[in-house]
Amino acid sequence: MGRKQVTRLDRVPERDMVEELSIVESGAQGQAFLLTKGQRMHAREILKVVIETTAPREKDLAALIAKHGLTGIEADMVVGAARLLSGVQDLATDELLRGVAKIVGYDVPDEDEQVEQVEWDAVYINDLPDDAFLYVEDGGEKDDAGKTVPRSLRHFPVRNAAGNVDLPHLRNALSRIPQSSLPESVRDAAAARARALLAEATEETKGDGVATDERREEETEMQPNTDQATPALKADDTTRADVAALQKASAEKDAALAKQATEIEALRKSHGELLDSIRTEQFVQKAATEFAHLPGTAAEVGSLLKVLHDQLDADTVAKVERMLATANASLKTEKMFHQVSAPGRASAGSAWERINALAGELRKVDPKLTTQQAVSRVLELHPELRQIEKAERKAGLGR
Repeated sequence: MGRKQVTRLDRVPERDMVEELSIVESGAQGQAFLLTKGQRMHAREILKVVIETTAPREKDLAALIAKHGLTGIEADMVVGAARLLSGVQDLATDELLRGVAKIVGYDVPDEDEQVEQVEWDAVYINDLPDDAFLYVEDGGEKDDAGKTVPRSLRHFPVRNAAGNVDLPHLRNALSRIPQSSLPESVRDAAAARARALLAEATEETKGDGVATDERREEETEMQPNTDQATPALKADDTTRADVAALQKASAEKDAALAKQATEIEALRKSHGELLDSIRTEQFVQKAATEFAHLPGTAAEVGSLLKVLHDQLDADTVAKVERMLATANASLKTEKMFHQVSAPGRASAGSAWERINALAGELRKVDPKLTTQQAVSRVLELHPELRQIEKAERKAGLGR
C-alpha cells in the first residue's frame, strides 16, 4: 500500500482504518508529520502509537522531568502529553497553548503579563510605592520618595509601577498570606483586601474568557470557610475593614500589654513582700542573739533594727548598733549581778568578803571580766557595801 500523510489527528475520523503509523520528525518544511502504511489501524490505535513514539529532544524532556522530581506515572503522563503535542506542533501556537492551559486550570499569565512578571525582581519591588502593597507595618520611616524604610516592613506587592493590579502577584499574595507570621487580624485584613481587588479585576475581565468556571472555583477555595456567605468587599469597605482590623489588633495588643504589666506588678509586689519578710526575720534573729538584754521582745527590737537599716546610712547604723551593744552589755551585767546578789547567794562575813564573793560570782557568769572590773561593778551597783567596808576598816574589822 502507498503511504498516506496525516498532518492533523483530528482529520483522522474515528472509524477510519489506516495502515501502519509512523512519525517523521522533520519534513521538507521542517515540520513533523505522521505517515501510515502496512496493516490497517483504528484511530484509537493511532493515538497509542503517537504516545509510544519518541518525541524530538526527549532527552531534554527527561532531564527537565528529573529536575522537578517527577517519577513513575506522573513522569509518564508528562512524556505522553509532550508526545501528543509534538504531533500537532505546526498548529499549536503560543496563544493556543496558553488558552488550553488556562482552560484545564493552570495559572498561565498572558504574554504581556509574562514580560512584566519577569521584571518584578528585588530592585523593581523595592522601587514600588507603599500603596502597591497590601500591608505596611508601623515603625518605619519615609525616604525622600515617601516610601517606607526598611523595605522589609512592606508585605505582599500587588500593584505594578503604573498603579495597576497585577493578577499573578495578587493571586500569589492570597496563597502566601495564610503562611505569613503577621498577626491573625492583619492577615485577615490583608486577605479581605486582596479578595476585593481580585473580585474587581475578575469583574472587569469577565467578558474576555479569562474568568472560567475553574478559575472561579480556585478563587472560592482561597476564601475561608464560613457558615454564611460573605459578599465581596468594595474598595471603600475594604479600607474601612483594614482600619477596623488594625484598630482591633492595636486594642488587643494594648490589652495584652496591660494584663502583662498587671501580672508583673503583682509578681513584683509578692516578691517584695517575701523579701521584706525574710529581712524582718533576719533582724529578729539579730536582736535575739546580739541584743537579748535590751528592753522589749526580739520582734520589737528586730523591727527597730530594720527601720534603722532602711532609713539611715551605713556609718550611722554602725554607731547606733555599737551604742546598743554597750547598753546590752551593761544590762546583761546588771542582770547577772542581781542573780548572784540575790538573798542567800552572797557570802557571810565582812563587807569586803561579800564584795569579793559577789565579784567572783560575776566572773563565773562573765569570764571576760577581770577581778578589778568585777569588784568595780559590784561597788557601782551596791554603794552601800562600800560604806560598810569603810566603816569596818575604821573599826579594824575589814581587810
